[in-house]
Amino acid sequence: MAVRSRLLALIALGTALVMVLSLAAGCAQESEVIVDESSDGGTAQVTQGQVLVVRLPGNPTTGYTWTISEAPEFLVPLGDPTFEASSEALGAGGVVSLRFAPEGVGTGTLTLAYRRPWETDQPAERTFTLTVDSR
Repeated sequence: MAVRSRLLALIALGTALVMVLSLAAGCAQESEVIVDESSDGGTAQVTQGQVLVVRLPGNPTTGYTWTISEAPEFLVPLGDPTFEASSEALGAGGVVSLRFAPEGVGTGTLTLAYRRPWETDQPAERTFTLTVDSR
């Protein structure tokens, strides 16, 4: 009988652990607001404690990179952009991710430009604009 009680206790403990981990994973997913090129010209809502992640196509091997042209004062960049290649092929394109944290409330425009850093006198190859509403 003691073995059965211990087994039931372990099963209950395991179930509780799975529930806690599931809730924690759900919280982690909710802490990011992810937008991509389909959000160009749209609006994103973020709250304090969340991170806005902008994922856009790019290929740094060409010299082009996404840079901030305009950002509201309450939106703070978090580190440098990161790149995930779409394949292992040399020179492959992929997705560039830029991360921002809201540090205050308001509504403002985030504009990103895809250009080569040394070609500042020329228009950007592409732009991405997003209205950000921070609450």
